[in-house]
Amino acid sequence: MPSSFGRGQPGPLRRFTVLTVCALAGWLAACSSPSAPPAPASAPAPEAPKARTCEEGDGAACFEEALKAERDTSPGKSFTRPAELYARACNKGHHAEACFRVATLSAEPGGKLHHLGRAREFGKKGCELSHAPSCALVATQYLEVNEASRNEERAAEYARKACDGGSASGCATLGVMKLQGQGMEPDQASGVKLLERACSGGAAVGCFELSGLYTLGRGVEQDEQRAHLLKQQACDGGHGRACFELGMASAAGSPDVKRDEAKAAALFEKSCALKQPEGCLSLAEALLKGTGLPADAARAATLFAALCDSGEAAGSCGALGDLYMKGHGVARDVERARALRQKACDGDSRDYCAPR
Repeated sequence: MPSSFGRGQPGPLRRFTVLTVCALAGWLAACSSPSAPPAPASAPAPEAPKARTCEEGDGAACFEEALKAERDTSPGKSFTRPAELYARACNKGHHAEACFRVATLSAEPGGKLHHLGRAREFGKKGCELSHAPSCALVATQYLEVNEASRNEERAAEYARKACDGGSASGCATLGVMKLQGQGMEPDQASGVKLLERACSGGAAVGCFELSGLYTLGRGVEQDEQRAHLLKQQACDGGHGRACFELGMASAAGSPDVKRDEAKAAALFEKSCALKQPEGCLSLAEALLKGTGLPADAARAATLFAALCDSGEAAGSCGALGDLYMKGHGVARDVERARALRQKACDGDSRDYCAPR
């Protein structure tokens, strides 16, 4: 008789062995039933949609291109390109931050793109897109002293929108307006609260304005120490005027502030870097005399020249004229010295009107 493991019919032992192996491997169903048909091949994944470009009107794409253009430090950099791209992102892509950046670039005093009408136009567009900082910028535009279209009621409207939208600087503007009764009935208590809110929210201008109230005791109890601390907070937050006033206090000294010429010079330096004209003028004078820092007549002359050209600091043209007359820090040039002194005289620096 052939063996159960031969080539004949499988015996009971072989059938048992095969079934046992299948069961142990978890393949009993596969062993006892026909194999399942293969699964159909899966459909290819759909292609991701192609990102739109700035040229196609994508606001985010235009904004990114504008950021890149603004950060460009190459010698041939275009100063108008970032604003053009931000404007496109604002107009075509309804990008609120882009609207704000166009407005900011246009509002910068002495900037290459300075244009108050354009600043207000794009600030309004950003505000309409619920961008609180844009509303705050428009409010300040309506308060421009030399603007024919100054409108305190509209300024109050936009300042309120800005503050309600979470802009600390908007709250500061609204607070000052309430204190002064600009575009509304004066309200000291409300104004103080708004300035406190602005200062605690990170608006340096709010801290600076609040320091003035504590100095005068207006709406609050007079407190010189509190005023000084608030002014320091404002300076730390980037308020140029606050740094200048702290520098003047350090230069003069008082019962509450120790006289420190080096600290004063450092504060003037910071104030000037923050584009405060009085800070730059005081820094130039300190450099000329070597007060609190090494004397540097050439740098002083550069500062005086920039201030004279901008017309933002009385006396800078006359001081520069003195340097040209003496050949101190610059090459001596009598004709230029006289022209600068005349410019100082025409600009109400009466000390330079008398012949020298």
